Amino acid sequence: MRKNNRAWALLRVLTCSRLDPMAIAPDALAIVRTVIPNAAGMLFLTSHDGMPHAFFHEDTPQSARDIFVREPQLFMGPKEFSVFQLAGSSAFPKAGRFLEPPPGFYSSNSYQLLHRPAGHHHFLESRLEVDGRRCGVISVTRGHGKPFNQRDLANLEQVARYVEHAIKSADAAAADADWVVAQEAMLVARADGSILFGNTAVDALLADVPHVGSLWPDRRRLPLMFLHLIERLRDGKRYPNQMPSISIAVPGAYIEASAHWLLAPEAVPRADAYPAELTADAPVGIVLRRRVPAHLTVLERLREAELTPRELEVGFWMALGKRDAVRANLPISEAVLRDCVKVLFDRFGCNSQDDFQQRLRQPASGHSRASGNPG
Repeated sequence: MRKNNRAWALLRVLTCSRLDPMAIAPDALAIVRTVIPNAAGMLFLTSHDGMPHAFFHEDTPQSARDIFVREPQLFMGPKEFSVFQLAGSSAFPKAGRFLEPPPGFYSSNSYQLLHRPAGHHHFLESRLEVDGRRCGVISVTRGHGKPFNQRDLANLEQVARYVEHAIKSADAAAADADWVVAQEAMLVARADGSILFGNTAVDALLADVPHVGSLWPDRRRLPLMFLHLIERLRDGKRYPNQMPSISIAVPGAYIEASAHWLLAPEAVPRADAYPAELTADAPVGIVLRRRVPAHLTVLERLREAELTPRELEVGFWMALGKRDAVRANLPISEAVLRDCVKVLFDRFGCNSQDDFQQRLRQPASGHSRASGNPG
């Protein structure tokens, strides 16, 4: 029971961190495996009509992910049972439709092309809704063997409520507050979007960015979101208040992309002039950085320590914003706070709040955060 209490506390602080749900997805689903054993998780975030714009699978083969990304129409038909149907329609129960799979499920493309290659057989899902708006699906799967039960469903419904809170409270400023660059690369393209140069580091970073169907129709050119960056460069008059940069939440991190001309200074057009004189061959550099928020490093350190749920929550908020952050996020008395701080300082060998923050924000020795893959 204590183990599960700690798991719920970890999930609570993670989903209250104000990070984008996709950035916390690998950590959150790893915690879900504690409360729903022997299950692999999947998270889809969608627009109101059920079209995925971000997604994470824990164990689906890359070949199946590629099919989903490049040919989503295969999973949109009336006899399909994919995220398009689950998130895009309110005609089905919010949770538990697959506790007993409906007729035709095991012959559908959704099962044969996506789930069967991963060894998935039992399924449990919950639609994600915020203020009456459908915004995604969270699900867990198991192979042949013990099916899910009503207790698993109740736990998944609680997980879904936490994720819905994360969706509602996500704040871009939380990701920008404190982070480390885990990976950096640059690709070179023409102003028309055709790719001139990339490398394996670029490929790895682009693989983390969700591009479903029409978001990246031609793999020889840049995805649409990066074409928009070049458009801001080319038409400064039209976008006077928009920098040619974006931040994209991906599994376990954020990817920051910024575009700039690869031209001699005298050849760069003025920001207020439409650069009609620039040809489609003008070179553009797009710098990609994978940024890991301090929140996730702190959580990794706390998970390694034997802490009570209350000590864990106090440690999380104190590592991010000292005692003021603890008071702002937890209903806790000064006496309990003092006791928790004493335990935390002893556990991590600290003698001040500054020392505690510094130690908790450093990755654990011998550990590095694995890159997540969408799909």
